[in-house]
This record gives sequence, C-alpha cells and structure tokens, in this order.
Amino acid sequence: MENTNINPAVALKSKPMAHGTKVMQGPQAIPMHQKKYDSIIFDLAGVLISWQPALTADQLFPDTQAATIIQTLVKDPHWLEFDRGNITISDLASHAAERHNFDLILTTQIVATIANHLPPFSTMVKALLAAKAQGYKIYILSNMPGPFYKELIHNYDFFNHCDGIVASYQIKFIKPELEIYQYLLEKFNIDPSTALFIDDVEENIVAANTLGIDGIVCKKDIEVIHLLEQNNILKPE
Repeated sequence: MENTNINPAVALKSKPMAHGTKVMQGPQAIPMHQKKYDSIIFDLAGVLISWQPALTADQLFPDTQAATIIQTLVKDPHWLEFDRGNITISDLASHAAERHNFDLILTTQIVATIANHLPPFSTMVKALLAAKAQGYKIYILSNMPGPFYKELIHNYDFFNHCDGIVASYQIKFIKPELEIYQYLLEKFNIDPSTALFIDDVEENIVAANTLGIDGIVCKKDIEVIHLLEQNNILKPE
C-alpha cells in the first residue's frame, strides 16, 4: 500500500491543481473532456479508503510506540513483499523484531488489527456508485496484502458494485510495475484508451500513462470530483 518505487516513463502532460491533484495523460493523448470513457479504475488506500497508518495505530494502541512501528514498517522493503503476498503478518513482525528491535507481539497485533480500522472516504465511494449508475465499468487496482484485502472486502459493500478487482497479493506484482496493469487490462478485456485511473501516487499514474491509460492523481477527494464533473465524466448532482 505504501509505494516508494518509481517507474521511468515518457514526458507527460499535467494540469496542476491545489494540493497536488492533477490530470495526467500521455503526450499524444486526446484532452480528457473530449474523450468517451467506458471504464474507471480506482485505487483503494488513499482514494476509496483512508490510509493514515501511524495515526490509526496510535489511536488503537495508545501509550505504545505503535505509530513509530507502523511508520517504519510501511517504508521497509519487506512491506512491499507483504503487498506482493510473498510474506505473512508473522514474517513481517519477525523481521521488525530482528531488524528494528520492535516488540514482536505488539507488532503482530498492530498489523493484524489495523486493516479493520480503515474507514472509507464517503465522497469517493459515492462517486464510484454514481459512475456505476451512469453505465461505467468499475474496477479496483490496489497494492494490498491479503489480510487487509480480506478485511476490507468483508466490511464494505462498494466492492459488490465493481466489475473487477485486482489486489497485488493475488498476482505477486505491485504498482507501478507494468505487469499489474497489463494483468488488469487483459483479465477484464479493458481498452486502455477508454479507461481512466484514479490513484493517490503519481508514479502509479505515470506507469498507467505508458500503457495509454489516462489518470488523475488523487490528493483531495473534492478536487477529484470537480475534475470528473468538469471533464463531463460524472454528472453534477
């Protein structure tokens, strides 16, 4: 879910907005407001659900070093292996104890518990449902470890409105690696030229652009909604 990889790509057109929200397209792309999209791809953490792991850990485990533990872990390369589905919570906690001298039991509890305390962004979930009602195919593409994904899909109904979901742990690839995008496109027969991807990490949008997928870097939900309405993708309420 935390993403520090950078994928090199061609120069891109971007339209900066406040707080970093912006449209990104390949250099030969048709302007977004002139295009006819039929598919919208959403990221999970940072787009449809809140991802503030240090704050969440601090609230769940007060008077401990929980915030420091999770802040350190999400920046550790082992977290990417957790996202890939290559290691378990137990493996991650053992690594944290050995490498960072964190308490094994506390670390295990933090990682095992935090997934059940990631609230959805109601505005973005509402946008997903509105897009579905307007006839768009809806997909989710997420860097997500298995234990987190299974909790989220159990907790939130919006998953049931999706036409397809790809979580990184299922296929052992993570964004911004091109293989994860190619898998999504091929599995669900998505035409990249008519797909729009919303993700909170710019490198992930850059990678999508190299495959012909337009993107919006999501830094503030209200700005994303404004862009979707401004470009005639969503109908204003």
